[in-house]
Amino acid sequence: MPIDFVLYNNDSLILPNGRRIDESDEYFNSIRRQWSKELRRILVELPKCPDGYWG
Repeated sequence: MPIDFVLYNNDSLILPNGRRIDESDEYFNSIRRQWSKELRRILVELPKCPDGYWG
């Protein structure tokens, strides 16, 4: 962190305003928390790998 980015429109040579995401960005942190929570939930719910599956 931080993450700096800009989004260009197709076929545009105009430099758009950029954005910096850092540890204090509440929108980014909200998405990060939700992503982490759901990823943990899904990993816990995966079925057990069958014996011998990986060799």
